[in-house]
Amino acid sequence: MTDDTRARILRAALEEFSERGFHATSVRELAERVGITKTAVLYHFPGKADIVTALAEPLLDDLEAAMTKAAAAADLRAAAIEGLLDVWLGHRYLLRMNLRDLGLTASKTVFDRFRDGMLTANHLVAGADADLAGRVRAAQAIAMLSDPVVLFADAPVAELR
Repeated sequence: MTDDTRARILRAALEEFSERGFHATSVRELAERVGITKTAVLYHFPGKADIVTALAEPLLDDLEAAMTKAAAAADLRAAAIEGLLDVWLGHRYLLRMNLRDLGLTASKTVFDRFRDGMLTANHLVAGADADLAGRVRAAQAIAMLSDPVVLFADAPVAELR
């Protein structure tokens, strides 16, 4: 088993989860798509949630890095929004996969890191002293970034940005 097999499993999983959904895709079907045994898939990933975790790690790492960078910027709000948009654009196909059936929530680790990253983004956009209305407005501003990226994921990145 090579790292190439692991990468092939992840590519197949992203495609299958995007097309059919996380919950509707079995490990056996992933194995068949890659041309390996189910046991070989389970060698690399003990369960489907572990596949989601591996798919989401780069997004989560980028999200955390973008928010850390934004926290040090002169204009926190603009840096957080631009950083988040860049992360969404860079991982638009994973976000589109999640739209089908919230497959990213299959892993508690992924859910927790994603939630924490979004709370950090919300805090940076809303400001430290924001009241509930300000935090809600910030959440809406952040949320509106993802819809066009997900809905038009195949469009050129420069145009989406």
